[in-house]
Amino acid sequence: MNRLFYFNPTCELAIVNGRVSYMPPDRLKQFEYDLDVMPMWLADSNDYVLVSKNIPDSFIEMLQCASVSTPQFVLNVNDIKTGVISNFCPWGWSPAVYKVFEPFFNLSSHGWQKSNFKSWQNFHKILLSRFSGYELINHVVDILQNNKGSFDLLSIPSKPIKVLSIEDIILLMERMEFPILLKTPWSASGRGLFKIRDRFEPITSNNWIKGKLREQKTLFAEPFLSKIQDLSFHFWIDNHGIDYRGVNFFESDIKGAFQGCYINAVENESLQNFPLEEALIQCKMVLQLALERMKLINCYEGPAGIDAIIFKNSKGDIVVHPSIEINLRNTMGLVNLGLRKYIHPDSSGFWRIRRSNNCFRKADIVLADGLICSGYMPLTPTNNSGKAYVVELTVEKGG
Repeated sequence: MNRLFYFNPTCELAIVNGRVSYMPPDRLKQFEYDLDVMPMWLADSNDYVLVSKNIPDSFIEMLQCASVSTPQFVLNVNDIKTGVISNFCPWGWSPAVYKVFEPFFNLSSHGWQKSNFKSWQNFHKILLSRFSGYELINHVVDILQNNKGSFDLLSIPSKPIKVLSIEDIILLMERMEFPILLKTPWSASGRGLFKIRDRFEPITSNNWIKGKLREQKTLFAEPFLSKIQDLSFHFWIDNHGIDYRGVNFFESDIKGAFQGCYINAVENESLQNFPLEEALIQCKMVLQLALERMKLINCYEGPAGIDAIIFKNSKGDIVVHPSIEINLRNTMGLVNLGLRKYIHPDSSGFWRIRRSNNCFRKADIVLADGLICSGYMPLTPTNNSGKAYVVELTVEKGG
């Protein structure tokens, strides 16, 4: 199987835009450009990753020294032989990504014609949005209510509420506790979130709220929870069923934008006395049941990443909200699961995305049993020119 990967994390903004010619804002375009090798951590050695620039030999050599299996990086259609592509794997689907892949369609095998995404359909817009998360959480709540006592470490204080106007939000503020979190159906890099801190928030004159309602017609409102830790659960969905791939712990900033992932161990003192393993088992069981109820296998094939949070409820107890939202696309959490196979099981680490004027730092890793057990390594090519995004991994040897 030879797949063609492509990094387009602005896919949801492209869905809202609806045009095949969509171009992301400059900063997000730079993000995509700088990190376009990231799908390599999802790919195998016989796969291809479509990139927008030549990958330095020094980066490839560094990966080889770390015993990392690398795919083939390609710039254009001439780099791939006819008939070898079995599937197209963008970070996420949108109308615009078909224009990117179009030159490669005649290089694909006949199996691609059986894909759920061989062409863009109107229902894909709702499927690849927070409307799917809204459906998921309704199934999860129903499962919890009908199995009281079986999932005692899980809690959903309130289901998201759909709002269609400023007036809806004002009415909501009269009966919900603050802060209230507003979410757009489609977003990227934490841009689709807005926190209403108190009842004195000038909602009627807020340009973000007015603009998003005008653009996306709907917002989701939910309580802002006292978060202790971000985590995500990852599944693969196809016509064979729903396969659980693993759990990932990560960090996000105060605006909800992703920052980085933990490997093999999460650093959070608040969880020392919390029965984490049992909570993870309960989450996996509930989410598996909820995904089956959604019948996604009839219309979707690919990864499903479900964001969750460990939080402190109104009684002061630590519990897990298992289904904050679902991402029917590739995610950084899935990348982390792919990266783990290169890290020694007795070591732990953290990788982060940052933007810096001075991105160059030489890799300095130590291997044991053919795996990384300590040191520093960039996960994307680095340079010394201009302000650029870079992904950096630091690993420490265990106890």
